[in-house]
Amino acid sequence: MALPAVNANAKKTLTIAAFQPLTSGPISFLGIVTLPAGQLAINDINARPDILPDYNLTMEVWDTQYKPWVSVRSFIEAINHPPIKIATFGPLTTVGSRPVASITKYWNLIT
Repeated sequence: MALPAVNANAKKTLTIAAFQPLTSGPISFLGIVTLPAGQLAINDINARPDILPDYNLTMEVWDTQYKPWVSVRSFIEAINHPPIKIATFGPLTTVGSRPVASITKYWNLIT
């Protein structure tokens, strides 16, 4: 029985969890304008062979709705479901960032 071929040049995926207010009325503009900036940064990093050459960065997005409890719930969902997250992008405001920051210390993440 032949073993499947292994591509030694395949890049490993690193995932960033993004928590942005996207559907919260007037404050949602923050998430709407900031999220593309995060994706542009990821695209720039992935395009450079001298930065993380063996990795491909990706981003998964959660809508925090500018609510602390939604921010915390989203964070816990992100951490408890594959793929493993290596960093967070957001929450953008203290409404969501304070409660999330108070629990991120229990995981080995870059926030």
